[in-house]
Amino acid sequence: MFDYKQSDEQRFIFKKGDGVASLNKREFIQIFADAFDNMLYNFVESDIDTFERNLYNKFSESTGKVYYSNSSYWKETLLDYNYIGQTITLKDFAVIEWLPSSPGLFFTGKAEKARRKAELFVNPNYNEYLPLGKLEMIMGGVGSVRLGSEGTSNSNKYFMCATSNGASHEGIPLILDKRIYLQIIDEIKTKGYCKGTITGTIAVLHTEKSIITFDREIPKYCLLVEHFRHTYEKKDAIVEKISVTIAAAFQSEDLKGYNLTEETNKNNFAWTYCTFDPCKDNGRDLKKAVEWITQYTYRYSSNPRIISDFDEHFDHFGGVDFTLQEIMSNRFNKELLKQYEYSYQININKLVFGDNFEHVSGMIINRSIVTNSLNKVSQQLNDEAVQLLKGITEAVEKSGNNDATENLEEFYKELQNSKPKKSLLKSFWYGVVTAVPMLIIHTDRVMNIIEKA
Repeated sequence: MFDYKQSDEQRFIFKKGDGVASLNKREFIQIFADAFDNMLYNFVESDIDTFERNLYNKFSESTGKVYYSNSSYWKETLLDYNYIGQTITLKDFAVIEWLPSSPGLFFTGKAEKARRKAELFVNPNYNEYLPLGKLEMIMGGVGSVRLGSEGTSNSNKYFMCATSNGASHEGIPLILDKRIYLQIIDEIKTKGYCKGTITGTIAVLHTEKSIITFDREIPKYCLLVEHFRHTYEKKDAIVEKISVTIAAAFQSEDLKGYNLTEETNKNNFAWTYCTFDPCKDNGRDLKKAVEWITQYTYRYSSNPRIISDFDEHFDHFGGVDFTLQEIMSNRFNKELLKQYEYSYQININKLVFGDNFEHVSGMIINRSIVTNSLNKVSQQLNDEAVQLLKGITEAVEKSGNNDATENLEEFYKELQNSKPKKSLLKSFWYGVVTAVPMLIIHTDRVMNIIEKA
């Protein structure tokens, strides 16, 4: 895999064709959007952040539907046999640090067709895919990312992957709390994976909050983990074969091996990937994979510029346009993204891409209305009631649910009146909890505020 030998003259073979193919606008935006969609993991669990965690402590012991393979889970989920909030169990899966770049994509018919198409574009000198072949494989669902494992500023959330066959890009994204994370991380760091049975609830990334506006064909599902039970292996047991595929996008004015007209890839974008085993050589296989990717970019261009990478833990290349570290922490170059919008016809979501871009959210509740209402509550009740309403406001905004936002804003408008109508306040509150069911646990305390308003 890591053969860096180069010949003086390169020969390219395009099987069953002349090599003319296109990197169309949709393909480019799909892969580009996948990189920014990783930020959505920070918000998927907003309904159970901070003060709402106690609801999930009552989690049912039921295992729900049981799956034994990646393919059985994804095929049923993509056919809508499963639903958000459903309890499922993954039996004897390996948990690893690397998540699929585009969860579930590998198991679609379009992805399977793309992987077959990749076989048309090979370089026999290196026994590898040409950039077009690499592109087709990534459109076929190949690619993984590693997200930060320190938790977020608002809660302790850790992002990992469950896989039945060891392949990261075929796996199922997991969100763990600190309790479960600490059960497994030492073993993962020691041998690359931790095997066990996982029970949790299905959730989905809210793509309407994404920075990139794009019609994604499949929802981005993940699993909120509530229980983990180790599968203890014998000392002489065969170590699981873990396969992690990392991908990087690059751009150059002189891409080789494309044989494309200006119309088919006028922006000279290309993708590459490499597979490594995190269990091998105490993690040094990752370094070899990064070196191979770097060599590949120079093999097919003289001055490549890396556009995006795959690891929030570490910047492996330097000088990347949009590193995963920057994307996840919202420190990426906003002006550069605006240039991409203009140059490559990428649609930026104006609802989330504000001047300050402090956080991703849906509609924002009018601050003056909230402030006036909370001042009134503070005078009539106590600080505990004010903190409750502040927490509810934050949860509603994080949820990105417009119905909840509109009802809560109307609630505050009515609350700040000199003689608010209790019937209206109750109606608006019920509208909030209908849209964001997790908030129902606060109903008794909210009703107390309404009665004293």
